[in-house]
Amino acid sequence: MQWYYSKDGSQFGPVDDTELRRIARSGELTPGDFLWSESMGEQWQPASSIADLFSSDAGTIPPVLPVTDGTTPNRDLMKMARGALKGRWAMAVLVFLLYIVILEAPQLIKLPTQQPSIIALLQGHAPGSHQPPFSPMPHHEFSWFKTGISLACSLLSIFLTPPLLVGLFFFSLNLAQGVETRISDLFIGFRRGASYYWKTVGMTLLVGLIVIGWFLLLLGIPIGIAIGLGVAYHFSVSPWTHPVIVLLALLGMTALIIVIYSYAMAFIILADTPTTSALNCIRMSKRMMSGRKWKFFMLQLRFLGWSLLALLTCGIGFLWVGAYSMTAKAFFYLDVKARASIPGPSVTGKISAI
Repeated sequence: MQWYYSKDGSQFGPVDDTELRRIARSGELTPGDFLWSESMGEQWQPASSIADLFSSDAGTIPPVLPVTDGTTPNRDLMKMARGALKGRWAMAVLVFLLYIVILEAPQLIKLPTQQPSIIALLQGHAPGSHQPPFSPMPHHEFSWFKTGISLACSLLSIFLTPPLLVGLFFFSLNLAQGVETRISDLFIGFRRGASYYWKTVGMTLLVGLIVIGWFLLLLGIPIGIAIGLGVAYHFSVSPWTHPVIVLLALLGMTALIIVIYSYAMAFIILADTPTTSALNCIRMSKRMMSGRKWKFFMLQLRFLGWSLLALLTCGIGFLWVGAYSMTAKAFFYLDVKARASIPGPSVTGKISAI
């Protein structure tokens, strides 16, 4: 069936059923927009009146089977990722390449600020250098323009990363769920509007502040103990002081990594449920990852060997490894999403099909 839809006073179409469900899931079509097809006669109908149009298990997604609560073995998740990528490797690699190129582009256009480095100063007065031993170093004029360009490029990278990361997860989710994928999925963080874009940036800042807070707390403890021991022993070195401080620092770093893994699903939740607030995405991620952090760590560790092999290809192989890893993460998310009470299909529906 061919559909036409009206959005913000403009008419679009025709699109088929699959495309209609895709744009509904992406947020381009909202329940308040209007649809028309030949079967409706002369009346346009609200998109909300179409049954199952906005439900995540519509279209080609299989029916929901009993959830596994995140217990699917990692080797099966990787097998499912390979199955989802079969015949679509080229697009997945291209999307991952675009993601890398866009993020790195601002760094490539940075202009040198012509500021002398400490190494240059030392080399200028080193024995055997052509610089007279007591002559002043050449004057390097400070350029506000070049410094401003470099700062702007750095800020551009910061503000590009969150929406592109959400878009990469959105593409991987569509790939994992059998939904039609497009290169434009990478830019969903921009296409869903300004409020959604700033939500991705805001969540990045919020997660960053939380991690910094935990960093100061967990590593501040061994630093405080070190200072306390130093004061208690009048800063004399005890044979067991250093081992204790190193042990506490290692424990603090381990605890910090565990904390960081609690928020590993926040961005993919935002990609899957665009109406969820940034704070709720973080809370849902913590519920999802409760008791599943080690499993997720082991899933990532499985790609270490592939990454080492990619080094033999001068880094080109990382494009395939990156696409493979992101798809596996999408399947992991589908496997644990029921733990946060997020509606939608379970990954178990894919196991028997691969």
